[in-house]
Amino acid sequence: MTPTEFVDLVRSSVQDEAVKGSISLVEKPPGRRPDADLVALSSWYNALDAAGKAMARRLCSLTARGAVFGFLTLLDGSRIVRLSDDDDAHFELRFVDQAESTQLAAGLDGPALHELL
Repeated sequence: MTPTEFVDLVRSSVQDEAVKGSISLVEKPPGRRPDADLVALSSWYNALDAAGKAMARRLCSLTARGAVFGFLTLLDGSRIVRLSDDDDAHFELRFVDQAESTQLAAGLDGPALHELL
């Protein structure tokens, strides 16, 4: 797996699915007694006209993309989170398939995953 393939996979199976799942959740909340906040969101969303629903979907897409982008910047080392005083600390991401291991992100030394998004 290449960094580009990884980002494509995250885009389709995380970012896009988060949007679909969120819209599905507010369209018809599951369960016999869904959470009151979810019921309120559902009432609001279902009362929107087609243009309003399209705008709500766009907002969900923007939010999901922003979250994925932020996570990728964390993996890339572009967004720093200080857990200690060690300036050399960074995240590494590997894809391991049987005997093969491919480094997908290695802090500032690896490919910029967020730029691939």
